[in-house]
Amino acid sequence: MPWYYKTKIQEIEAIGIERDIAFSPPTTDPMPGWPLLTMLCNGFSIGQIHPQEEVRFALLNGAVRISTESALKQARAESRQYDIHPLLRADMGDPGETTDQILAMVRNTEPREEWAAHGGRPCSISEDDGVLTVRAHPQMHRKVTTMLKQLGETRALQINCEVRVILAKGEGFYDDATMRIDLGERTDAVRKIRQGAASAPISDIEVAVLLQAARNHRSATMLAPLRTTIIDGQSGHAQGMRKVRYVSHIMTTATERNTTYEQGTDHVEFGQSMTVDGRISEDGESVMFTFRPMLAHLKEIKRIPFDQAPANQALFMEQPVVETWQTEVTATLPDKHVLLVSSNQVLSGFQTMDRKPVPGPFDVLVLIKPTIIDPLEEAKLNFPGLQQNPSQFNIGR
Repeated sequence: MPWYYKTKIQEIEAIGIERDIAFSPPTTDPMPGWPLLTMLCNGFSIGQIHPQEEVRFALLNGAVRISTESALKQARAESRQYDIHPLLRADMGDPGETTDQILAMVRNTEPREEWAAHGGRPCSISEDDGVLTVRAHPQMHRKVTTMLKQLGETRALQINCEVRVILAKGEGFYDDATMRIDLGERTDAVRKIRQGAASAPISDIEVAVLLQAARNHRSATMLAPLRTTIIDGQSGHAQGMRKVRYVSHIMTTATERNTTYEQGTDHVEFGQSMTVDGRISEDGESVMFTFRPMLAHLKEIKRIPFDQAPANQALFMEQPVVETWQTEVTATLPDKHVLLVSSNQVLSGFQTMDRKPVPGPFDVLVLIKPTIIDPLEEAKLNFPGLQQNPSQFNIGR
């Protein structure tokens, strides 16, 4: 029969003990009441509960529960679902065989004797249409989550997203970007943008023309590229930010003799960043994604006098003024295709990573290119020997 001891969860967590996880009685007294807990725990005869198990504590529903570790695990067993579709899409073999392999790996997560498949409890697992339903205690859920994450990093399809940002000012840039090229085609994507479209797919030829126009015109600035690689179905972030320190506050220390003042600092960030959520289509040919680019411009740092300072000290605080531009675009693109995103007349200026000032307002043109990556295929290309039979090279003869 379990025993309970009411206590404050915050006090327990303050000494490094996590909720729902069984732990042994402490050897010291980190907080009031622990001597009583230790006495209660030690007062149990092991044979009263289970002859092979020791008594443990666990934080359950705002109370410390005293019982055996197996009983505590059963009390905290809960069902959680895990989506393994990315793993199934990444495998070129039979999806059914892949599912069986994943189920076997989960069931063999230590300790194996806690799984129903091995005659134990309270852990069990089932699969339905690419979704695992696992019933287990919190410790086992953490192990399953870690294992599936590691499996995804090595086997699941990935999406590499590359972004290039162009800051354009003046009609001359657009005139060059819409010029006729050798194939006699015109850049329809740029023309759609000029007509008010927020985004448009853009061909490789149009990308080449647009980038060439950005290099040729003084009124255009191309920022450093941003890249991130995400696992299918997950999110990623990339940034190129600068930091500048400023005086954020004044610390006052009063004594019997005098009062001293000290300036405290903080930092402000500005530059470019992006966040992307991506999922590969069922046929593996397209990427469905939500893309959030952001630009931040440090317009100025205002100086604010500190009125309480003595006459012989010129103390002040500072307040940074930051302008931001950001947008969100949801789209579906074929693998290795490019989307052009635009916003007109934004920000009063910008400063690149090499401290080059770009006066505004300007138009922001963003190119994003998602590329599907198969880690297994990449491994074959990077390390072809992994797929070869060493005997054919007379190794070891």
